[in-house]
Amino acid sequence: MLDQLDTSVLLTLSGYLTTRVGGGGPAAGPPGTGQRNLSAEQRATWYLGTPLEVTKVEVPDSDARQDAAAGTQIGLMAPDGSTSWYRARALTPSTLAITLPQPVAGIAVLGQAQGAPSPLGAPSVVVADGSVFIADGQLQNALVPSHWEFAGFDGPFAVFANPSAQGPLHIEALPGRSASGAWLTASGGGPAEPTAATVYSAQGVRVVRSVAAIPGWTATWQPRQGPAQALAVQRDGLVQAVDVPPGLGVVTWRYTPPGFSAGLVLSLAATVLVLLFFLAANWVRRPVARPGLPVTGVGEAG
Repeated sequence: MLDQLDTSVLLTLSGYLTTRVGGGGPAAGPPGTGQRNLSAEQRATWYLGTPLEVTKVEVPDSDARQDAAAGTQIGLMAPDGSTSWYRARALTPSTLAITLPQPVAGIAVLGQAQGAPSPLGAPSVVVADGSVFIADGQLQNALVPSHWEFAGFDGPFAVFANPSAQGPLHIEALPGRSASGAWLTASGGGPAEPTAATVYSAQGVRVVRSVAAIPGWTATWQPRQGPAQALAVQRDGLVQAVDVPPGLGVVTWRYTPPGFSAGLVLSLAATVLVLLFFLAANWVRRPVARPGLPVTGVGEAG
């Protein structure tokens, strides 16, 4: 969803990546959040969303003894992006752990399997003051590399960059046709939401626009030669798509709130009625002059 909407940067609080045992904050994700299924030599990453002074890490692992013997490692990513690796030991038959002689600042926990595939659960991180954080927050399964890359902090927010964002506009081939040689350039609106695009294609293309497909949007195709024509604004997942004919021309998108015309007419009618009532009320209150008598205001003596 975020890829389609061209969300290239996401800011989140740490409570949506980790939950504090016995503390408040957002609820954890559904059961299984934070689980990583690793094959040999593969890595897993659990972002913490804030620097923690880590003293111990425990990772659920149904084959903890076998994986510890095979050399499975647990790493801590420092705020500068460097990673320190520690050989895990089997704390119990179903728990891998590392214990640090002194607190180490960490912004992420990493796991690296050795040997057979190893499903790992959400790590529990013990910090210097004894607090325990579990990497099972609601966004823990979504914000993973390489789809999302940690980009630093902005105050209390962890910042993630999304290299997979589709961009505000892109071209797709129509069914059974080729988009080879097709191109577009955006114009109008803003960089994140252009309202026009110059498009060229030899066989016609589909132009996908990273704006939510809601009622009220219309599109017009103005070819380089010939009259303009309306294009149907379709839904492509969550966003808009229009099928553009072959040739060179400009696609323009416009938005009119549904019911705008009817609402405008009703508003104008209501305004006219209010003015008529106002004029009628003034006319009724206007004093009528009688022949031979002075005109007096309300409350004046005759």
